Amino acid sequence: MKKNIYYLCFAVFLMASCKKESVDLSGTSKTTTVYAQDINMRAIDPDAVEYYKDFAVLAEWYVDHPTVLRSEIDKNKTHSFTDSNYNDFIAELSTLAILDSNNKSISFFDMPDEMRHSFLRDYVKTEAQFVNEKLQIAQNESADDYLEARNIIFDRFANTATFSDSINFDREVSKISVRNPYEEIIDDMKEIISTTNPG
Repeated sequence: MKKNIYYLCFAVFLMASCKKESVDLSGTSKTTTVYAQDINMRAIDPDAVEYYKDFAVLAEWYVDHPTVLRSEIDKNKTHSFTDSNYNDFIAELSTLAILDSNNKSISFFDMPDEMRHSFLRDYVKTEAQFVNEKLQIAQNESADDYLEARNIIFDRFANTATFSDSINFDREVSKISVRNPYEEIIDDMKEIISTTNPG
């Protein structure tokens, strides 16, 4: 079973009951810009908000643990994404397209603390809203159940505070005491999946 199973399962849950819609590939469809400050967080599924809040805390944990981060980055260079040793989480953070105030590309891991924390707060809002919209379209309880299960797993080793615009990432990261939280999540997800789908 691959480490990226929890991403794949989540995608499957979201897509399972989505209605097919026609897609305009002519380039004439409008692009909608979403600003984090305009998002009404109270209207978003709490499980989606917690999922991305946990994502943000985990991202910050890796920044605060550069030795583990470097090890995971090096490991990804020697393994393919289908390998159980590949860290999908680090790969996703490494490929985020982020521009600084001068419109220059900047790595998530190289962002100054305040800039990164601000980015993570906005990331939680925009990603949670996106998933919330997909959950509403899909009307699939399995997807929400998956988010809830994943959130419970995270809470086992880091019961972090409720998301807010004033969330203190340093304080939340200090609640994580395991050696590599991503591995803990993956191991627990494998166990849940194997118990739910034996054989």
